[in-house]
Amino acid sequence: MEAPSYLEAYYQYNGSSSATGHVELSDESPSAQSCYVGSLVANGTNTTLSPGGYQAALKSVTVSSVWNSNWWEGPSSGPWSNWGNVCAVH
Repeated sequence: MEAPSYLEAYYQYNGSSSATGHVELSDESPSAQSCYVGSLVANGTNTTLSPGGYQAALKSVTVSSVWNSNWWEGPSSGPWSNWGNVCAVH
């Protein structure tokens, strides 16, 4: 039995005013050819970041070979704006 994988993402905010949003981790297919939002694995808590602040999402899961992390900016009720993502091979 394979041990679970730990996915972790940190985003540091360097804007000049505060920003509200959350980190999302998602699972892409093993054959993913580009970086895109996949099936939800974990959402960080919606929070307001001050300049220089950061937020992390961490989840213990078994995933395919590619995972993706996004920072979604916006209030709890939305609408959400995708401020960027990163993907990695597991």
